[in-house]
Amino acid sequence: LSTGKPLFARNPDLPLAPASNEKLTITFAALHELGVTYRFRTEVFARGYQDGFTWHGDVFLKGFGDPTLTSLQIERLAAQVAGQGITRIAGRVFGDESWFDSRRTAPGWKAGFFINECPPLSALVVDRAGYDRHVASQPALAAAGVFRQLLRKHGVSSGAVGLGRAPAGALALAQVESAPLPDVLRWMDRESDNFAAELIAKELGAEVGGAGTTAAGVAVVRRDLAAAGIPLAGVRIVDGSGLSLEDRLTARALSALLVSTWDDSDLHQ
Repeated sequence: LSTGKPLFARNPDLPLAPASNEKLTITFAALHELGVTYRFRTEVFARGYQDGFTWHGDVFLKGFGDPTLTSLQIERLAAQVAGQGITRIAGRVFGDESWFDSRRTAPGWKAGFFINECPPLSALVVDRAGYDRHVASQPALAAAGVFRQLLRKHGVSSGAVGLGRAPAGALALAQVESAPLPDVLRWMDRESDNFAAELIAKELGAEVGGAGTTAAGVAVVRRDLAAAGIPLAGVRIVDGSGLSLEDRLTARALSALLVSTWDDSDLHQ
């Protein structure tokens, strides 16, 4: 790794299905584009006004792609809302997943990969979409339901839950953040977590690629690999996890990626 000189090679330019080696390309791009201090945020927005202990209007739980979001963090948001003296929300509680598109899977997946290999993809997923002893097919709606339950636990009543987009100019009521990005990536790579890899691919698209889609995210990944001098002949990146049957990676590209990562002091740390 210190020299970048190959010691052995066999069919180094043969494109093969990468499986979870694909996650190394996502890791590389995420650290370059988002940085080591990046944290995923989840916020509560509201439209309307507060009169005494009542919020007259709706509230929106908005996700920004945190793959590690748990009900404990949602409870912290509920506590922050209650801490502002609100005991009643006259309107509804909406889950906002608009940071990403609404596709639940990535291109090229077998049908059986959905749920079995990866929960539904969304910008707002709590507890990996586990809700009421099942995996929720609408994770943002389930997240809104969890939030409503935890608001009630903290003495805040509200109307029914639904799906909706926080309007421009809405008031920010509460926010929580994930662990720093390197911690999330370290866990993702060691566990080979497909869900985290897919959300981070979309996060790259949302933050720097112009859209919260898998296609926008992997375009950023390819751009970063090319800029780093990684040979991309025969390489095809379609998703973030390596589950796609359309993904291809060569040994030459993988070894060059590892050497480049090793040479970059920020990534090495």
